[in-house]
Amino acid sequence: MANPMERDGAVPGAVALVPCPACARPLSPAATSCPQCGHPMRAAATAPPCHACEAPATMRCQRCGVLSCVLHLRSVFAWHGRGGSNEWRCAKCVAVARATMRWTIVAVVVLGGVALFVFFSVLRRVEAIKVAPLSPPDNAIPLPAK
Repeated sequence: MANPMERDGAVPGAVALVPCPACARPLSPAATSCPQCGHPMRAAATAPPCHACEAPATMRCQRCGVLSCVLHLRSVFAWHGRGGSNEWRCAKCVAVARATMRWTIVAVVVLGGVALFVFFSVLRRVEAIKVAPLSPPDNAIPLPAK
């Protein structure tokens, strides 16, 4: 009985090669282009267009997920979790991140100002109590002179 590998001269599981249409060199059917002449073997996959222009989208907004080209994404610092990081975001999400940052700064300044006002008001009240001289009440009986 003959060995099954030697029967047809083909190896089981091996892929049959196909000729390149331009140079006739044998290629794998999975090849995207011929390594000899560069002829494309499959139609180029078309990328979806950018949300703001007709260029092919190569990136995605890290907040909303909209597809975009490199020209229409911006790196912006975004707060999340225990800190923040720079993220690539579309114009709409960049505006949201910057507005959030502005409101955070305003809130910190206002709360800091209120805390300082309360602190110094209490401190002034304590100093006024310590320094105030003791005066006899209005209905006190005067002591006889010596």
